[in-house]
Amino acid sequence: MRRSTLLENLNQQFEDDPEYVVEGILLHVAEAICAEMERQKLSRSELAKRMGVRRQYITQFLNTPTNTTLLTIARFAKALNVDFATLLSGAVEGTQRVPSARTMPALEWWLPATPQGLASERTAGSGADQNLSKAA
Repeated sequence: MRRSTLLENLNQQFEDDPEYVVEGILLHVAEAICAEMERQKLSRSELAKRMGVRRQYITQFLNTPTNTTLLTIARFAKALNVDFATLLSGAVEGTQRVPSARTMPALEWWLPATPQGLASERTAGSGADQNLSKAA
């Protein structure tokens, strides 16, 4: 079975599952946070200081943003000085919207606005460094 067919089948199987949709959204939020941190040239330590948390908390969130509350996302937005809705949607400066109806119709994917177009280059070392070119 081709990889894209497998992804399409899995997506069809889970596209109506609320947990699946929420996990995808949270991954986009983590990507948006990474993009904004890069845009501001902001380290995890500095972001942690702004939020009044330890650097490990930032790292843990960026690696596995599961069970996240809206309050947590709002705290990240405040610390990054970005609009909450913008951060939640993933539409931060330095990213471009790339819809992928075949692989995730319930969500819209956000990739960095780089010549290479790879999230892995923007988020290297953040734990969110999946090489999206392999999935294409």
